[in-house]
Amino acid sequence: MNTSFAFLDYLIFVVYAIVILGVGLWVSRDKDGKDKTAEDYFLASKSLPWWAIGASLIAANISAEQFIGMSGSGFALGLAIASYEWMAAITLLIVGKYFLPIFIEKGLYTIPEFVEKRFSTNLKTILAVFWIALYVFVNLASVMYLGGLALETIIGIGDLSKGFAEAEIIVEREFRSQPVHQGYIEPQALVATAAADGSVDLWTTTQGHFVIRGYCARLLNMDMSSIRVTASEIGGGFGGKNNLYSEPVAIRLSQKTGRPVRFVMTRSEVFRATGPASGTYSHLRIGAKKDGTIVAAEATIYNQAGAFKGSPVGRSVDTFFSAYSIKNAKATAYDVCVNRPKVAAYRAPGAPMAALGAELAINELAAKLAIDPIEIRLKNAVQDHEQSLSGVKFGRIGLNEVLVKAREHPHYSAALAENQGRGFALGYWMHGGGLSSVNANLLDDGTVTIATGNPDIGGSRSSMRVMAAEELGVDISLIKTIIADTASIGYSHLTAGSRTTFATGLAVINSVREIIDKLRQLAATKWDVSVENVAWEAGQAVCHHGDFQALSLKQLASLAPKVGGAIAGHSEINATGAGAAFSAHIVDVEVDKETGFTTPKRYTIIQDAGRAISPDYVEGQMQGAAVQGIGWALNEEYIYDHNGCLQNAGFLDYRMPVASDVPMIDTVIVEVPNPNHPYGVRGVGEPPLVPAPAAVANAVENAIGKRMGVLPLSPPKILQALK
Repeated sequence: MNTSFAFLDYLIFVVYAIVILGVGLWVSRDKDGKDKTAEDYFLASKSLPWWAIGASLIAANISAEQFIGMSGSGFALGLAIASYEWMAAITLLIVGKYFLPIFIEKGLYTIPEFVEKRFSTNLKTILAVFWIALYVFVNLASVMYLGGLALETIIGIGDLSKGFAEAEIIVEREFRSQPVHQGYIEPQALVATAAADGSVDLWTTTQGHFVIRGYCARLLNMDMSSIRVTASEIGGGFGGKNNLYSEPVAIRLSQKTGRPVRFVMTRSEVFRATGPASGTYSHLRIGAKKDGTIVAAEATIYNQAGAFKGSPVGRSVDTFFSAYSIKNAKATAYDVCVNRPKVAAYRAPGAPMAALGAELAINELAAKLAIDPIEIRLKNAVQDHEQSLSGVKFGRIGLNEVLVKAREHPHYSAALAENQGRGFALGYWMHGGGLSSVNANLLDDGTVTIATGNPDIGGSRSSMRVMAAEELGVDISLIKTIIADTASIGYSHLTAGSRTTFATGLAVINSVREIIDKLRQLAATKWDVSVENVAWEAGQAVCHHGDFQALSLKQLASLAPKVGGAIAGHSEINATGAGAAFSAHIVDVEVDKETGFTTPKRYTIIQDAGRAISPDYVEGQMQGAAVQGIGWALNEEYIYDHNGCLQNAGFLDYRMPVASDVPMIDTVIVEVPNPNHPYGVRGVGEPPLVPAPAAVANAVENAIGKRMGVLPLSPPKILQALK
């Protein structure tokens, strides 16, 4: 894709900017120069000056839509037309310097005062709708004239030209994939009810009810304290329920009617209106010495963003080569606007399709050099205290251990039958940290409640209970966990990014340790000794400096209300110290060369979990990711007709794997503790999906002896390749 454009394109762009800024000033400002409210014009209320927006865009490369979300000003709205953020900043500076004084001089700035006096609310609403329509029109125009290219992200190291000059063999490949949906069984559903005092209760299926509260408050111009959001039990998310959909509409309808309002999406609406993962095109070039040392690597990927910018370009570029130590490497990702649904996160967003290209190219490189696929990875594997391509410095990592376990696994050397092929791929993921809050309460009977702010979408309740019980030294049956609503606990970010057991787990440990400190103080008070002489061991307070009988958790719990009051602990943190995780997949498939149908026969996952707090749930995460990877590689895709209408907006036609489509999936949990967590936790939810489509695709390639670069590898594509 050509990122340059002609002078005429830029001239049109400037004209559009002038028009939208003028209308923005007219409609969004009143006679005092203040923005209208969101209720008036369906936009947020706080404004930023044109020079601040332009300077911020240039300095921070922040998207214009983010400024719309923060300010809603006419200037920010004008910026949103740009497919090139830096061009938007330059244009805004030009318009602000040369044309803004004209608007003011001609009296346009005071037109809203005239509207206030002479025209009705209906006309003002029409003006607002016109403004929004113009915004949509200009967005479409920018896509037409600027090619839909929204953002370019580039990271790299070393000298590519020098690296490829040193290479003795070079592999170059292209890959394509289609959008795929997260496939959660439960659709988006919610209930909103507004009270006479202005407060709102919202129950919604979400991965982040605090985020939902913030968006609703901003869009509806309400105080956050007026909105209480409860995360209902979730029937699957995988990143697809991170976003806001019908919640603000339901709240406003409830306020207008005085009745509870329920929204439930149909399956067709889920497919059409909620975000799939990006479709992609990628091009890779990798060069190596004859001994297998990779000396240069370059990757470019174009991610479909949908109708508005926002595909996961950052994770794409970080994924390509971060599992390898390559002196000369570069990765580029483009965020491309297309006439499709706006994409959303899907389990390791941006990473699986980056891994698809990198892993298949490395496998081809290994084949041409006659080197075992695992051996070439061991030779080039990133090591402890090195860094990812994006510059993230690793601590202790378990990549070598994962690769060795994979090489030693019986599956890797097992015999294959006719028409079968074996694939191998490696995945890298750096999980998140971030904001988490926990309240822990010791009850009078010695049981403990742990309240967190993170919805449980993959077994996190169990992990929280295990860590709390371990800290207290008591049986897990004494620990109860709840997901608190937004009015009952401090802010907690999304359950996303494989962050929850790591970050919220840290908050659980902190809050329980606060309870232990208070229990020690209570025991010290009863024994009339210094608290320094009291220790907490095996679920009871003990004193080694005197003849005192140990006090159990239950005894101290019953004593607390009579002495100093209830005992509780809380923790509000911004967790840092996330540890990189690596996952290796071995998969065997069988291809019917008459029909092109592919049957997965055997699947093994080897993954570093740091420390498996709840091993059964860890295995479930690994197995579920393998199933999703099988679907992504072989069957799943959005299919459109020649008119651009989605043809498979339901599970009958959108072909997700069912139990009969997949083999028994073996798991090997490697435990190389993350030194930045008391129990060594690493994220486990997303890493196993990263290499899954690549491993399956590689197995198909080896089964048919042909290179396949377009997902899904459906029977017609395989038959075409075999011709």
